[in-house]
Amino acid sequence: MNNLLQGFFGRSPKKIRSREDLMSDFRSARKVSAQGLHAQALPMYRKLADDGLSEAQWALGFMYYQGLGVSVNGKEAIRWLRMAADQGNLEAMNIIGKIYMDGCGVHESCSEAASWYRRAAEQGSLTGKFNLATCYLGGLGVPKDNRRGLETLLEIADQGSDTAQVFLGDLRFEGRILKQDGEEALRWYVNAAERGNHVGQFKAGMFFAEGKYVKRNRALALRFLILAADGGFPGAIEATKRLRAEMTDAEMQDTIAMLQNWKPITGKEPAFVLSPDVFKR
Repeated sequence: MNNLLQGFFGRSPKKIRSREDLMSDFRSARKVSAQGLHAQALPMYRKLADDGLSEAQWALGFMYYQGLGVSVNGKEAIRWLRMAADQGNLEAMNIIGKIYMDGCGVHESCSEAASWYRRAAEQGSLTGKFNLATCYLGGLGVPKDNRRGLETLLEIADQGSDTAQVFLGDLRFEGRILKQDGEEALRWYVNAAERGNHVGQFKAGMFFAEGKYVKRNRALALRFLILAADGGFPGAIEATKRLRAEMTDAEMQDTIAMLQNWKPITGKEPAFVLSPDVFKR
């Protein structure tokens, strides 16, 4: 049959591979890339992208965007990311928006960026909703609308977006747009920290280490800072070393007890609840 088809079409028909097979090869490419061998992973991704796998198209576009194993090329990044986006890849939509927002190899366009963020948001992407909310707060590509931006941030924070939770914490701590409130800032940081956000972990840890708005608690501070350090957050290792030099053995044991069996919460699970007596009154 193949010989008959080759004679009719002039070449053998391309074998259509199953998604399961493509994803198996994609996982292999991810393992290579995770080892830092990006140049070696690049042709693996390209072959899968040519076969139409949206995850590979996204990965290839991201590599051109970040310059991983290849020179940075915004236009080439967008070409592959658009293919993935056309198949409903939400991550690709958000990265395209970021490329236009930063003007990475393309003409900078806040309105084009906001359009891509909106497209992702309308399909349920929390990242897309977060990005679009920041556009409204900054008037980037859309009319400035603090109320709409804040409502979106609160909505996705309640849905478990740790990025939105940290952002709301920053707004509260700095008194930007929202009234300055250190206690509320810490609550947002802790919510993000318990979801595995290393920025939230570091900031919550420093609150307790320095006694910002709360009674100083070195054991609890070290708990958060160790989690941040484990995630590679800059400055966290140094902060843990300084703190440990001040701590008693009993405080260290308290920290160890709090870290045992810790795992990040997901979705709408309730966060680590701060007792009212931790705050300075």
